[in-house]
Amino acid sequence: MKFVTLTQNAKITHDIKPLYVKSFPITERIPFWLFKSKAKKSYVDLVSVYDEKKFVGFMYLIYDKDLVYVLYLATSLRRHGYGSKILGELKKRVPGKKIFLNIEALDDTAANAKQRMRRKEFYENNGFVDSGIRVCEATMEMETMSYGGIVTESDLEVVLKKYLGTALFKMFIR
Repeated sequence: MKFVTLTQNAKITHDIKPLYVKSFPITERIPFWLFKSKAKKSYVDLVSVYDEKKFVGFMYLIYDKDLVYVLYLATSLRRHGYGSKILGELKKRVPGKKIFLNIEALDDTAANAKQRMRRKEFYENNGFVDSGIRVCEATMEMETMSYGGIVTESDLEVVLKKYLGTALFKMFIR
């Protein structure tokens, strides 16, 4: 697997944008111009993932000290093991750091209840644990999962405020 960051090759967004739009509902996406602009910050990595020369997915990572927040992770081919391979490679690249992310909270009444359960099981199968943190992002209840140590609400707040700024954080996170 080959990881290519935006700082290494600005053209990776041509592969990423269609998958970003396909994989995340509009309510969970930030505008693509902002997505790209923020990815140029020193504490953000937009990573395109290739198997040989074939594009297989991307990650959007935000860093702060010993924390790595996975804002987005998507694969272009599901059920081929790429998600697990990408996470495995990420774990090797950031040893000793806590990796965490938000997923839609489990809700038996949600239209995508089975998808939510499969997503949580996927992360659990990759060593992530439920941190017990629940936040509302825009209009969606999310739960925080972590690998390499439990993260706190303060950790999540620090990373998201760093990325969004205080004003946007207050608008979109509750």
